[in-house]
Amino acid sequence: MTFDEVIQQVTANQGQSFTGIQLRADGNYLGIYTVSTSADDEDDPEEVHIHFEGGPLFADYGEEDAYSLDNAPDVVRLLTYQPTASLPDVGGLTPEYALHIFLPQLPDPEGIWSRNDRIRFTAVALVAAKASGCVTITAKDSSQAALSHVEPSRANADAHRNSGGARRKRHIPFVLERRRSGQGHGCRERQKMRMHLPRVQGCPDRCQRGGNPDSSFQTHRRAHLPQRI
Repeated sequence: MTFDEVIQQVTANQGQSFTGIQLRADGNYLGIYTVSTSADDEDDPEEVHIHFEGGPLFADYGEEDAYSLDNAPDVVRLLTYQPTASLPDVGGLTPEYALHIFLPQLPDPEGIWSRNDRIRFTAVALVAAKASGCVTITAKDSSQAALSHVEPSRANADAHRNSGGARRKRHIPFVLERRRSGQGHGCRERQKMRMHLPRVQGCPDRCQRGGNPDSSFQTHRRAHLPQRI
């Protein structure tokens, strides 16, 4: 469904919601936009709400925001929408894990640590997204038209800075958790912090506790993330 068709549906049938999925043309940024109305809204049950969740892949933070029709980013009009109930629930997952749920043919992000692995992941993601019919590939500048064809590009170190509309979004630091007792990968803990978690430049003593000093950079960096209480 197009954005205009979705607006007609949700205003005529309060309580319905539709979701559009954006993957930026460099493969490094995922955006999930859910359009809905609420029958419980006594002031204006036909008011359209647009909820955003997503952010750069393999980053130390997620992004979340809410829009009305008046201030929604241009990209919402470029996406293909499906009933939210028909899509898997990816709420609270990090962007790369959410993308893996939408496109199961992608490799499991759990084992991806190196830059080359990330480049391969984004290249496969772009090919899979193009064939999926549910993920829309958009230009790096989200105000441009959606791309009908793109070639997989190399990972962009400026993914967040160039993500389009990021100034309006609030950043949510999170920690990645490995699967425990049947829990899903990539769960996000929304810490009450105002600043992003810093990247670790060295390997202080606490990184070595119970770990392998030759383990990956990500493993060292995780030692500095907030621990679950």
